[in-house]
Amino acid sequence: MKKRFYVFSMLAAGMLLAGCSDDLEGGQDGPNVVEGATGYAKVTISLPSTTGTRAANDSFDDGLDSEWTVKSGIIAYFSGVSEENAVFVGAYNLPGTWNQDETHTDAITATQTLTAQAPLLKNNTNPVYALVILNGHSNVISMNNNTHSLTIAGTTYDAEGTTALKLADLRTKLEDQDIADYTGNDGFTMLNAPLATKAVISSDNSAKVEILQPITIYETEAEANQNSATVIHLERVMAKVTLTGFDAEENGELRKDITGLPQGYSGYAVLEGWTLDVTNKSTKLLHDVTPYSTWFGHYNPNINSGGGNSRFVADTEPYRIYWSVDGNYDGSNYGTANPNTPTDTRYSQEFNYIADVTSASDIEWEKKIGSDNPLYCFENTFDAANMKEAQTTRIVLTGQYFFTQETGAEGASTNSNVDAEDPSFFVMGKDEPGHTYTIANFIKQVNDKIGGSPSFLADGWKPAAGVNGGTYDTVEGLATLLGMDAQDDAANLQTILSEFGSVKYYKDAQVFYHVSRIEHFGDDYTPWTEATDGDPYNYTEEKHLGRYGVVRNNWYELHITKITSPGEPEIPDTPDTPDDEETGYVKAEIRILAWAKRTQDVEL
Repeated sequence: MKKRFYVFSMLAAGMLLAGCSDDLEGGQDGPNVVEGATGYAKVTISLPSTTGTRAANDSFDDGLDSEWTVKSGIIAYFSGVSEENAVFVGAYNLPGTWNQDETHTDAITATQTLTAQAPLLKNNTNPVYALVILNGHSNVISMNNNTHSLTIAGTTYDAEGTTALKLADLRTKLEDQDIADYTGNDGFTMLNAPLATKAVISSDNSAKVEILQPITIYETEAEANQNSATVIHLERVMAKVTLTGFDAEENGELRKDITGLPQGYSGYAVLEGWTLDVTNKSTKLLHDVTPYSTWFGHYNPNINSGGGNSRFVADTEPYRIYWSVDGNYDGSNYGTANPNTPTDTRYSQEFNYIADVTSASDIEWEKKIGSDNPLYCFENTFDAANMKEAQTTRIVLTGQYFFTQETGAEGASTNSNVDAEDPSFFVMGKDEPGHTYTIANFIKQVNDKIGGSPSFLADGWKPAAGVNGGTYDTVEGLATLLGMDAQDDAANLQTILSEFGSVKYYKDAQVFYHVSRIEHFGDDYTPWTEATDGDPYNYTEEKHLGRYGVVRNNWYELHITKITSPGEPEIPDTPDTPDDEETGYVKAEIRILAWAKRTQDVEL
């Protein structure tokens, strides 16, 4: 599996903060805002774009205009002995309009220089730090420009510190969040990105991480303009997923030929839609990398004999962090939950997932593919112990599957659902993969096994209209599918199961595929094989942490390279097994596009 890393367009924000001199009168221990006094902040924000490789610190891609356009901005100030101890002291609007720089070069897509107000602090000998929030939606984060308070998820923090806001509070879990409150017409929410102080290598993993940026307050605006700006890198809160790999036909269909079918078979699949499954319901405003010192010590002995650069940190400045702790990282609430047990609500409290679906019409599908038609989700990460399919974001595809089996004379076929009045078909569990049967051929197969007269299934038989597509592997289930009596016809029904195994009914030729897990570091940085690593239940943090998952500020493009089977006749369950258990029909190679762009090739 090949994977290329790029970086989801990050924002370089240069900030110059100017104001009156610090007032040291009064003898109070902490900083206070001088009533009626105002300082100033000169802010330059740049949105980058370029291409390259991970060795050159990833690549950048503007993405869609809507993904980098800035609609609003807030600058929040903190003061304390360190960024972890710093307390919020006020928030101010970043004024002005934001337009693309048509003459931009290198990594810059747009640049805007603004002068914003800032709090004037007294009794303050501690550093002042800045946090920038772009495109904050009012449902999540807002500020009062009169009181300079900041409201986050319904809790208001005032400038006097009555309700203290610290960095740790910005890394708390926000539950029951809607991705629409971080994307859309109000812009894509962006905040400070955590950066390591230097590259991390096996012989030196002593780097620290900074998120809030220290700033200097000058006595006059003129003095501020004469000095260098503080640079702040921003990143988007969400991850982005796109799908490619189908060919557009003249009639508008998205089609892909089937490969690897048994002798005499040919076919194609028509994509009707795709969606994300197992997405997080929660997020954190800031990118949480609190265990970074532990991560920086992890080296996979299968990569460069355990040495070289860390997979968690960029190789060159700015030293971005490539992993994250989400709000349910350790599975403490849901780790033993069964996603397919409706009475066990722990799992459904944490994730959006497809369950109990009997028809494709019950799901909202994205019908277009390509880089212009993304879906967005919150980051979804986990420790090695919780790297399971039930907790890993994936893609589900739906469409129709058409096949032809050449039989008899050249060019003749008696087993094809192409252009059929009813394209429904069947698959027998004991058959070689790829064998499919039209309704007429299914009738023949069953009657040949049952024998006798009259035939068990009459000519022209078809499942009743109310019978759903699915897998029928019991006498009772098969009786429902065939319209028989489970008791009176038990012997014949059991013969069918014994001879054919389970019977899969693809109603209206409807098929479903799930792309088994979205990879983050994948095989390039966290390879796993049963031969070298043993049971996937024994994933280790050192070797495998980050193999799967989706991280904010990353763009995951899944490219369908091959379809070799009809998939499933219904939405596949979400198994609670390790991510490297081979289930499903899709294999993906992830490329991280810039944003940070990861592409995953997928075989179905």
